[in-house]
Amino acid sequence: MRDLIVSVSIILIVFIPGYFSEKYLIDTGNELVSRLEVIESEIKEDKMERIEELKDIKRRWDEVEWMWNLLANHLYTDNIDLAFTRLIISYGEQEKAECLVNLAEVVAIIQDIPRGEKIDIVNIF
Repeated sequence: MRDLIVSVSIILIVFIPGYFSEKYLIDTGNELVSRLEVIESEIKEDKMERIEELKDIKRRWDEVEWMWNLLANHLYTDNIDLAFTRLIISYGEQEKAECLVNLAEVVAIIQDIPRGEKIDIVNIF
């Protein structure tokens, strides 16, 4: 009986924080992606006039980045920072094609991180 309690306790200690960290990554990632999708639609319509909104999204990323660094690989968060920087520069220069590429990169990385940090059999083994 004691072994069962210890085993269940260990499983709960691993999976409960894993669930909440995955939820945090997904929720904040979805928030950022939905805001970036608005910027993407404006870029496609040649309305590249919302640099302040884009900078505000970057500020939001800066707010949540410390927690992402705790929960995910630092290389991924560094890649998001670099892609955001390239996106803001290309947006400011009105480079539509380059903006779309950089925006797609930011979105792809943000969406990929929660999948890589998810606690499941594939990621454990």
